[in-house]
Amino acid sequence: HCVPGEVYNIGSGLSRSMEVYLQILLSHSIRSIEVRQGLKRTRPSDVPHLVCNPSKFNQLTRWKPQIPIEQSLKDLLDYWWSRYKHA
Repeated sequence: HCVPGEVYNIGSGLSRSMEVYLQILLSHSIRSIEVRQGLKRTRPSDVPHLVCNPSKFNQLTRWKPQIPIEQSLKDLLDYWWSRYKHA
């Protein structure tokens, strides 16, 4: 349905901060984790919120996200945890 070579954004169209993603991941941890922001690592070009505009892709494919980001992050964490346990 899409044109080869064209750029398509795929996402929910919702804005969330990195802190929200971090809190979701931390909520699945069995340990207490201290989080400290490295101010020396923060760049002036860092954007606090990025929003995907998926309208171009949605119009061509009628695709809409079905899996909540919370589930995707949990699945990602579970995947890496299973790889760590078997290493």
